[in-house]
Amino acid sequence: MEENIIKLAEILNEYGKSHHYYLWHDFMQIMYVLKKVKTGYWAQTDDKKELEMIAPYVKSLGLYISFKHQGYITYNKSKYNSWNGPWFGVKRKNIGTFYLGYPHCCEAAYIQIGPFSNAHIYYILKQILVDRNIHAYKTLKQYIGDMVFLEEYTPCTLHCEESHKRAERFKNVFLEFKGLLPQNYLGQRRKEVIESMIKGISDIENPPIMEQFKKHSLPKLEKHHYKHLFKLEDEFYKEIESAMANPSATKEIVEKGKRLIEKI
Repeated sequence: MEENIIKLAEILNEYGKSHHYYLWHDFMQIMYVLKKVKTGYWAQTDDKKELEMIAPYVKSLGLYISFKHQGYITYNKSKYNSWNGPWFGVKRKNIGTFYLGYPHCCEAAYIQIGPFSNAHIYYILKQILVDRNIHAYKTLKQYIGDMVFLEEYTPCTLHCEESHKRAERFKNVFLEFKGLLPQNYLGQRRKEVIESMIKGISDIENPPIMEQFKKHSLPKLEKHHYKHLFKLEDEFYKEIESAMANPSATKEIVEKGKRLIEKI
């Protein structure tokens, strides 16, 4: 393994310790870029010192690093030039697909619809807890396993095939570099995923949030284009409408769902 990769891991580890936050995720994102399973990594940090510290090692690995727009690392010179160029403002609306390599469906969900994965998680939980659907249980289990490796805003639904393929590629890279990571890395990531999911499905019990969802997101999701893009079943729409109409039953499913998620 290259010495500069080891040094990069050490620097991020020490810097994270001194600033009391977790930077191993940053290291793996850079490794995904290095292995070209991810187009680019948007650091989203205002801390230029962190970027300045890792820049020599990132560049020594043949990657490009920009300090603009909260930091960007890529193996693609044209993407790097675009990030730093005058047309960034135009391309930024497609930052996920163009600069980061996100699946088109996931970017469309975030930008055009608004995140609706919580509603889809509820739909899958209902299938498991009420309909006793074994396939739905396997889908939920796979989703949690994938999310340990995936970035924010993905996947758009628990059935997103592109996100699953992406997670598998990321997992292979993780296996190559896991020796540089803390032994509890996967456990920590899994804990973060579980906490995020539990917090997210609580929105299903929140009337104002669901009213906004019904008013703004659901009508878009009912259009043929999006129904096809996200591979949504007719039953999904029925269950979400039912969840909003029967808050007591919804609350029961959500609470049982939280316990189920913690056990998987």
